Amino acid sequence: MDQEDVKGALRGAAGKVEDVAGEFAGQTRRAARQAQTLGSDAVHQMRGLTVDQPLTALLLAGAAGFLLGSLLRRP
Repeated sequence: MDQEDVKGALRGAAGKVEDVAGEFAGQTRRAARQAQTLGSDAVHQMRGLTVDQPLTALLLAGAAGFLLGSLLRRP
């Protein structure tokens, strides 16, 4: 192998790395979009719950706060 062959092989490898990186970036964007949609849906559901059943929402929030506080207090 001479120097030009090595350069060509490196260019080919660099192109493949760019392709994989681009594909990964696309998948990451799609996953972020999906997570944003799921989060938005959850917020809308919780908003509906607090309007329709405020006492239940208050009890759930209190229970979640108590559980989180208990978990964080442990060493």
